[in-house]
Amino acid sequence: MMSICFHGDAVDWVIKLIRDGKCEGEKPTTVKDPVETVRPIDCGDINQNHGNGVYKIYPKKSKTGFQVFCDFKTDGAGWTVFHTRLNGKTDFFRGWKAYEEGFGDIQHEFWQGNRKLSQITTQAKYELRIDMEDISEKKGYAKYTNFLVEDASMNYSSIVRDYSGDAGR
Repeated sequence: MMSICFHGDAVDWVIKLIRDGKCEGEKPTTVKDPVETVRPIDCGDINQNHGNGVYKIYPKKSKTGFQVFCDFKTDGAGWTVFHTRLNGKTDFFRGWKAYEEGFGDIQHEFWQGNRKLSQITTQAKYELRIDMEDISEKKGYAKYTNFLVEDASMNYSSIVRDYSGDAGR
């Protein structure tokens, strides 16, 4: 059996091709054998050779998938970045709904959104890594080997356990 891996919008196009059996504007194409498509559920499922950047993932509890920023250079790679704050240009003083849905620019300062974060972290065991730098440019990190964000019925409460790192030293 041959495996083929597609990422992002290509997944939707391939599924449409398989379902309809033709390419729009092209001669009809017949699919003879069923094709199993594997959609990435997080950045760990995406080929690291593509480099850091924005990718589309499809968590198990998401109907349509969504864009995330993937970090393939830090600490073993495959990190799904859900929050970045750099220079204070994005207003983070917001209400519940904004934090539930997410806001900002995914390539700069942003919050991915509690709903999406819950969809990601409730499908498998995840780690949390927080990288920080203070105003004197001293860097540190905190890593937790157990990280989960509950769904809306639990008010997106989080579980964070098993610390390691050098933050606060």
